[in-house]
Amino acid sequence: MALFQNIKVECPKCQSAFWAEVYQKTKSVKCRSCAKAIPRRKSWRGSWGCVYLIHGRKLKETVGTKTQAAQREALRKKQDRGLEPGGNPRIRVYQVAADYLEWSQMNLKPKTHRRYVTSSKAVLPVFGAREVRQVTPLDVEAFKKVRLERDQCRPATVNRDVAFLRGMLRKGVEWGLIPKNPVAGVAMLKEHNERERFLDVAEVEALISSGPSPDLCAKNPNYMVPVIIALADTGMRPGEPATLRWSDLDFSRRVIRLSDTENIKYSKKREIPMTERVYKMFRKLTRNLKYPDVVFLGPHLKPLKSFQHGFAAVVERAGLEDVIPHDLRSSFIMRGVLAGVDIYTMAKWVGHTDIKEMMRKYGRFTQDNSQAAIRKLETYTAQKFPKTSRQARGRKKGRT
Repeated sequence: MALFQNIKVECPKCQSAFWAEVYQKTKSVKCRSCAKAIPRRKSWRGSWGCVYLIHGRKLKETVGTKTQAAQREALRKKQDRGLEPGGNPRIRVYQVAADYLEWSQMNLKPKTHRRYVTSSKAVLPVFGAREVRQVTPLDVEAFKKVRLERDQCRPATVNRDVAFLRGMLRKGVEWGLIPKNPVAGVAMLKEHNERERFLDVAEVEALISSGPSPDLCAKNPNYMVPVIIALADTGMRPGEPATLRWSDLDFSRRVIRLSDTENIKYSKKREIPMTERVYKMFRKLTRNLKYPDVVFLGPHLKPLKSFQHGFAAVVERAGLEDVIPHDLRSSFIMRGVLAGVDIYTMAKWVGHTDIKEMMRKYGRFTQDNSQAAIRKLETYTAQKFPKTSRQARGRKKGRT
């Protein structure tokens, strides 16, 4: 950290003039045209500034007089040591974004970091060169309009971009890089991308029977069959079969233990009981000597990473329309609720933490079980309190 002066220097040799930053220990300045060393003079005058560090980042700021520059330098030193709150109001958005993306790479899940990198490609060309204090909520509203109308993005995509900008500036305030978040109050768009597609048993069986690939070059043409069975009978998220390991399978208890991986939305571990079909499917699978820990392998006997294209081909061969891998998960939850599994148990299996959201989407399927539920209550009451039940029936006959 040091003080400097912005001096307009004239070269005595080539008569050219240029601006130079002259620090307190500077003895001479090199001419930019002829490279002549010009000795420092006491008569040089100019505005003062300071160079300082904020969380390891070198920044320059022109202030005015020497006294003001010294005071500003002392303030920045305190801020860098965390002694005073606040930050540099002239710091630019791309500088905060660089620190935020580095932080997300180390502290967040890889999937979340990749989402932030994608959003930064849309946000930084618009806001990156601006100072943070120049960004206003009105600018963000204009950005949302451009993304919707010109770029034809969905509201959910625009919301992810705005969330990246808000979260980045919020972290900047926490780190002391900026004094406040100028877009903290920007509202999100209403998302209308909720999907509702439930597959019946016949459609699931059609997918399983169409699973084998006709590709003659594939070393593992049946690789989609166990994946479809796992999704349909366990309710796993589409990204979880690729992360499944043999150590996650407990055949003695017939449960699948899903650990915290990059594709799991929540960090809590959970167990899913195996159906008879899933248990037999896992027992028939053989371990690969090259990848002994991986459960699901791709068409060329390599660890399965993505099966979007393979699943789309299976859907086409099955003669179905508008089916995505996540529909198997939704159908599993729907069938479980219709079969009498309570919402709390189903949420525990599939990894949902918001019970209200589960009730909003799947609660209507529980209405079909209301009569069966009241019969269970009557049976329980008759078994536990038989005398009370007979007395109640007797009083009822007496009134008639």
